[in-house]
Amino acid sequence: MMNIITLIRNRGYNSLAFGSLVQIFTDLHDYGLLAYGYEFRKDVLESDYFVNNITQPFVGKHERNVHSFYFQNDLSINLGGSLSLKLVPAIRLDNYPEKGIGSQFSPKLGFSLINNSEWRGAIRGNFGRVYRAPTYNDLYWPEDTWTIGNPNLRPEKGITYDFGIILQFVKLGSWGIEVTYFASKLDDLILWVPAVKWMPTNISKADISGLESKVTWRGFNNLLSITTAYTNLSAKDDSNDPKTSGKYLIYRPKDKFDLIMNLSYGITSLNFYYNCVGKRFHDSQNKTEINSYKLVNLNFGISPKIGEATLNLRFEANNLFDKRIQVTQGQPVPGREVRISAGVYGSFIGSN
Repeated sequence: MMNIITLIRNRGYNSLAFGSLVQIFTDLHDYGLLAYGYEFRKDVLESDYFVNNITQPFVGKHERNVHSFYFQNDLSINLGGSLSLKLVPAIRLDNYPEKGIGSQFSPKLGFSLINNSEWRGAIRGNFGRVYRAPTYNDLYWPEDTWTIGNPNLRPEKGITYDFGIILQFVKLGSWGIEVTYFASKLDDLILWVPAVKWMPTNISKADISGLESKVTWRGFNNLLSITTAYTNLSAKDDSNDPKTSGKYLIYRPKDKFDLIMNLSYGITSLNFYYNCVGKRFHDSQNKTEINSYKLVNLNFGISPKIGEATLNLRFEANNLFDKRIQVTQGQPVPGREVRISAGVYGSFIGSN
């Protein structure tokens, strides 16, 4: 007689976050509107193996209470005529229980020089310190076929700034134009990279800069709107490692272009989306390049009213031309996808 013993194995991984926020506003009149408050966040991770209903910890339980305090002032200064200056200084203090993180101070200053004449516009900018602690998913993601967390991660920190212009005017339709230059100098950037498995690692130094631009046009009494957006990005490893120094960070495309067209009439709308993503690299030494790709999505919606309710009917066609592309190496994007959805909001019962 042969006895066959079967072990039933599964894995439990639960990551939860709870939080609360208290915010107070104080009108300082000529000295601005002061906002300040306290934020609390609790992160909880519970993770176990279960073998024949017996718990076998493999990552264990972790808890983190984060206490944050912040102050921000919104100050507007009239410079005469149609010009005004807005200053937004802010500070934030985050306190983490981990010794490797501790208390982190993040100051920031934003400004906008605003013109409110017929041609409305603004010159704006921001400068400040940025900081990001590794999440529990970064630290303890359970090992599977493709991925694994990294409990040795250090916090990400650095300096970031941006400057840009916004212009709005009415001439042969309504126009909105935005151009922004941005840059960041980061230490210990947290980045998921492919090795034997995908794992988050710290890039000792990273230099990221780029230009974002967007043009929006609306015409024919808002019947038609067209938006184009283009981003040029330079995201490079700035460490002293001779193998990767000066190389592009993985999966950060140099160029990205979007075109969105919306046609609305009465209860109907037609939306067209064109997305073009440039070439990017799969590895930190830039030996494996991933081809650029283009995607077209289309959707048509109708929203008739039924009493006090509105019925939403939508037809969507994603990857309209059934392109065979890869956003991440070895993981092809599904082909053409067609969806039909329906929903309702409001009340079928009229009010008297």
